[in-house]
Amino acid sequence: MATTGVFTGSSNFSADFQNVITRATAIASLPINLLNSDKSNLTSQADALTGIDGKFKTLQNAVQGIADSLVYQSSDSTLYFYRDPVLWSDENQMTADSIHMLLKNRNISRIYMVSNSFVVSQDSLLDFNQIKGRKMTTYFENKAIHHVIVQGNGESIYHALEEKKVKKDSLLLKITFLAGMNKIICSNMRIDFKAGKVSSINFYVKPDASFFPPQNIKEEDRKLKGFSWRGSDRPKRKDVVKRGPIEIRKAEPTVVPNK
Repeated sequence: MATTGVFTGSSNFSADFQNVITRATAIASLPINLLNSDKSNLTSQADALTGIDGKFKTLQNAVQGIADSLVYQSSDSTLYFYRDPVLWSDENQMTADSIHMLLKNRNISRIYMVSNSFVVSQDSLLDFNQIKGRKMTTYFENKAIHHVIVQGNGESIYHALEEKKVKKDSLLLKITFLAGMNKIICSNMRIDFKAGKVSSINFYVKPDASFFPPQNIKEEDRKLKGFSWRGSDRPKRKDVVKRGPIEIRKAEPTVVPNK
């Protein structure tokens, strides 16, 4: 199955997401001898890990996501998404080779996107704003994205929109139009968000910037290498992981990123 936001405040899905975390934590805290079975044989280790395979989907008021494998590590309250993971928050889609979600006080604190990191959002004119880099860290405040740090091989495409008011008959209409497209290449970036949308971008280490007026934008220049829009795979309530028995697999060694 192929897979991959808008934050609107409170959500009916937070209980479902918390149920997943609670179940994972409960399993991780069980004595090792209770976890031995024909399907799984966990060896003793200081911090037990649990894995749930099979297109695992989660829903929470700040983030929705999908991945082929999910691992919860109780020692540092981190969820690890592996094998084609995709997360959505507000209007933003996030992908990477692997994604690590740090939880704090039952809320998302940071998301670490490791290798081939990509963030995409679609504007009101259906154009795609894109940011990519080797590694990204997304910081959350009040259950919404606050800012994103891009480290290494940073690239960005951003469509500049403008509005004008047009009077038609007795109505005053507001029209949005494309003013041009910005394309920037640099090593590191910081992207600040407000109300789920990009509010400012800072570029570091020799940025190379280009601006294309609408008539000069070529279709092949609209998307960065590795672009993939997966909005149709964004989980809905009916897609949330079903309650029931969880199959445990032996945990693989995990490398925890520097925080």
